[in-house]
Amino acid sequence: MPKPTRTFWLLLGPLAMLAVLACCDLQHGKPEVTRMAAMTLWMAIWWVAEPVPLAVTALLPIATFPFLGILSSKDLGPVYMDQVSFLFIGGFLVALAMERWGLNQRVALQTAAAFGGTPARLLLGFLLATGGQSMWMSNTAAALVMMPPVMAVILRLEARDGADAVRPLAVALLLAVAYGASIGGVGTLVGTPTNLVFVRQMHIAFPKAPAISFLGWMKIGVPLVAIMLLAAWGVLWFLYLRRVKVQPLTRAELGEEIKGLGAPTFEQKVIVVLAVLMVAMWVFREDVDLGGFTLLGWTHRLKSAKLVGDSTVAMIGALLLFLIPSRSERGRCLLTWEDAQRLPWDIVMLFGGGFALAKGFQSSGLDKWCGHQLSSLGTYSPLTIALAVCLALVFITEFTANTSTVEMVLPVLAAVAAAIRVNPLFLLVPATICASFGFMLPAGTPPNALVFSARRMSVVQMARTGFLLNVLGAVLATLAVLTWGRYALGGDLLAWPAWGQ
Repeated sequence: MPKPTRTFWLLLGPLAMLAVLACCDLQHGKPEVTRMAAMTLWMAIWWVAEPVPLAVTALLPIATFPFLGILSSKDLGPVYMDQVSFLFIGGFLVALAMERWGLNQRVALQTAAAFGGTPARLLLGFLLATGGQSMWMSNTAAALVMMPPVMAVILRLEARDGADAVRPLAVALLLAVAYGASIGGVGTLVGTPTNLVFVRQMHIAFPKAPAISFLGWMKIGVPLVAIMLLAAWGVLWFLYLRRVKVQPLTRAELGEEIKGLGAPTFEQKVIVVLAVLMVAMWVFREDVDLGGFTLLGWTHRLKSAKLVGDSTVAMIGALLLFLIPSRSERGRCLLTWEDAQRLPWDIVMLFGGGFALAKGFQSSGLDKWCGHQLSSLGTYSPLTIALAVCLALVFITEFTANTSTVEMVLPVLAAVAAAIRVNPLFLLVPATICASFGFMLPAGTPPNALVFSARRMSVVQMARTGFLLNVLGAVLATLAVLTWGRYALGGDLLAWPAWGQ
């Protein structure tokens, strides 16, 4: 960003805050409502324009809320580092271990070999491989892992058939990596930071609401991921592969790539076992209702069952990575603290800033003020509101960071839900999901930027394909909550719940 532009946005944030304080009195007798609205505007400007790193903006509440009488430092501190943050840290450490020992590339190539044979099947293989990995690691990490095998396939085909002949297939495969990474993150709580932001924001806005467990989110997330991946495959096939003449690498050729990796190492095997155990502990931590009978969770007989959360499992897995010794590199373990220093601590701080913002909304009364102002939305059907929110978010996140967007939007949507007396989950869940669906522009998500850097496609191609998927994503996320979402999340999502009081 040029220095004059950066200076403009840097000054606009605090000046806008001061202007609101000087000119507005949103609720007579409650100045903290106006102060909180002013701080929200400041943070929104800095988060959208990024004149400073997102994590720096996230620290504003600690520096300003106590002076403005919104929250004390004592109340703010725990908000910045709660169990949601540790769930993210644990999941990311496992992803770092997978990358450290080359497990991800092996999984990617084996998936491509299993599905290869025709362009359409190869495309589906890379979509599923990327989406599957993105459910358990960051979207960016999943895209980074998939790029080498995808580029290896593209380069070999270009050498054989020429760049012009291969271009449609190359565009489709690269977009499969970008879109698979964004879609897959929706499937689990650790797949993308926005999902964890939702969990914490729900707890802050509605403390009596039942906690959204790892399995509970998967019940709505995984089916939607499967449908969206198939939708992405259909769009990419229709736009790029219908008339393609190039035949992809055969299973035998991909098998040669896999053979070049050698036999799975001890470290790779251990990480697979550890990752599977963590997923099983997440899924079966609480009782699972199978209709005819209930499968008791592994915490059922623990006296401290209510104290054990998904972050506990994440930390158990992470600690084991630091304790299990490597066989190929004597004197080191599967993960070292040097590896852990690659953790995105800025995202952890961003979590904290968003949680502080939500807490400020509640403690200042700004949430109730917003709800009152938006009560006129009750004249529209909840379905119309949900679809409008989803469509707005899939296009807004093309220009803004999805995590910071969710941090700002969810407290407002919680107030809207209370105003129109509809279950907050009906608005917050699809909004959270759609914040991950930025498919149109290279700057929309890091995976988009990564595949665009391969210089095999134009912005117009990405925008045309992404527009279709943006609209499909908004519609499918809304329908997901209306259909199986009521079973996954429990009860009638169009009625105001008892825990909303």
